[in-house]
Amino acid sequence: MKSRGGVESIVCILLMIFAMMSGCIITDTEYKTDNLTLNQSLDDSDSLVLYTEEQPPFNYINEHGQLSGRSTEIVKEIMRRLGVKYPIHMVPWAEGYRTVITTPNTAIYSIIMTHERESMFKWVGPIADLEYSFFSRSDNQLNNTSLESFKHCGKIAVVSNDAREWYLTAQGFDNILSLDSDAACIHALAEKKADFWLGTKDIYAQNVKRSIWQNMPEFQIIEGNVPLQRVYIGFNRKTPDSVIKSWQETLDGMKDDGTYDRIQNRYMPYICSWVRCTP
Repeated sequence: MKSRGGVESIVCILLMIFAMMSGCIITDTEYKTDNLTLNQSLDDSDSLVLYTEEQPPFNYINEHGQLSGRSTEIVKEIMRRLGVKYPIHMVPWAEGYRTVITTPNTAIYSIIMTHERESMFKWVGPIADLEYSFFSRSDNQLNNTSLESFKHCGKIAVVSNDAREWYLTAQGFDNILSLDSDAACIHALAEKKADFWLGTKDIYAQNVKRSIWQNMPEFQIIEGNVPLQRVYIGFNRKTPDSVIKSWQETLDGMKDDGTYDRIQNRYMPYICSWVRCTP
């Protein structure tokens, strides 16, 4: 004959199984894998799913295995103030980009608003500014650093489907090497598979800081007159305007009360002594 405690344990287990099968358990926990951090709250059939990529210092997995970065902190703070907690998937940029274009109740960050993209998403932001420069190895000597000159100086590594790829294509570049991430672009430059990478100083610094580099070559930064870019949260076009309005108003409130600047300043400045700038 089983003890009363044993019977109660069995009953509890059966009730838990029944609840799980009937969809009654609400989870609010954080799952981590090599390429995913998921804050999940399954209490709303209209819940949003957000996507981002590995692009420090804006979005990345920190040393504690948590999704972090200045854009991620801003997105999480918006959700906190709105009283919601939606899943965030970290995936290759092209995958997240395609998903949000085609799937309702989705959004992607950090995404640059371009003329071509403007009608493809609904926008909240800006959440950051980006100042792009061309990076090359220090042994690559250029006499002319105009934007036009980079069309004839070897391969330029950029992230596939990123605004930089779109920008270069629109400017008539056909010497583009499309890769999955900025880290892959930096590796390609270091390994002489590319001659340039179109990136930013802080993206470069954080990728190098968080990577194990052996015999890292010295890079130089070359200004190429690429326009300043603004970064946003892009929502699927079917997202209700009320959602966009609430997110934008919450972000504006963060800027008014100083929270936005405090988050930005926690990730700045990024100074790498091994990078030298050319005039």
